[in-house]
Amino acid sequence: RVDVYKNRGLHEYGDVEFADNVNNKYPIDNPEHIRAAWNYFHMPKNYDKYSEFDRKIIKNKIIKAWKEKISPDGPPKADETFFFFFCGIIICNNRSYVMDKIQPVNSISAFDVYKVLSSEKLTDNQKVEFLHKNSAAIKSVAESEITREEFKEIMANRPLIKFRPLKNSFTKQGDDIILAQALDINKKDISKYINSVIEGNFEIHDKQDKDKIEKLKTYVYRHGTKDQVIAFLEYELSDVKFVLNKLYKTLDINTGGSMAEYFMRPIHRMDNITMGKLYRVIDKSLRDSREQGVISDEEFNMTAKWALVKIHDIQNNSKLIHAFDIYKDLTS
Repeated sequence: RVDVYKNRGLHEYGDVEFADNVNNKYPIDNPEHIRAAWNYFHMPKNYDKYSEFDRKIIKNKIIKAWKEKISPDGPPKADETFFFFFCGIIICNNRSYVMDKIQPVNSISAFDVYKVLSSEKLTDNQKVEFLHKNSAAIKSVAESEITREEFKEIMANRPLIKFRPLKNSFTKQGDDIILAQALDINKKDISKYINSVIEGNFEIHDKQDKDKIEKLKTYVYRHGTKDQVIAFLEYELSDVKFVLNKLYKTLDINTGGSMAEYFMRPIHRMDNITMGKLYRVIDKSLRDSREQGVISDEEFNMTAKWALVKIHDIQNNSKLIHAFDIYKDLTS
């Protein structure tokens, strides 16, 4: 290869066996080097520089070394190895290793994000590291429309998810009537009433006021604006004594009347600005709870990471469900 200084491998690793012995690349003299060789070789920027014939020779040498020095089962599948490697994590023998230097990627698909967030092999710490290192690429994915290919791949590789109605106008009309009657107001004044409660900082004088706010929260988490949802989330998490309990419930897509359920409706796609606002509310509520001694530093760190992963997961689901035109096209 013209892009390689072939003596570099000798200077760096000494007189050892290389999978690519022409260019002295990918040393395979010990388990650590063998794992690294397998992962680095399958990175597209390296893999694409070899002919099919050379790829086969290099792969066979690494596989042979792996079976001799690591496990007779051989290395993991190349597609899985590359995927986890590019997000900074190596999976070997069902154990995960976080690389010392995680290299961010320039582009990523919605399916790639889904694979990381839904993986049972990765911890929340590793998922958060992936989100931080690739934040720019992930934001770009969230802003773009999902492609037909991405949609098909995700739907083929994900558990069944609960689709909300593509159009919930009839449900909203019924909820408008019920809420207006409960609050003894006119239907057309519902939004104004909600905003007045928010502007009044959810002031509660008695149990009746609290019941009204709970009714409003249920309505807002179904039909409100995104700003109203953020305001009600802040109210919901304002009691530091119950912040963990409330947070786990409202970020659960299977909990009726939750904030997460709001974004499971196609008309309520979560954009990056909304996601940032939501996480700032969650982070502040957790910090307040920690400062008042309700939760420990460990609980704060663990929950903050879990919440960040959960919000990205909700956003990714939101993008998928928003693609109902593709869904209709594929199923027609």
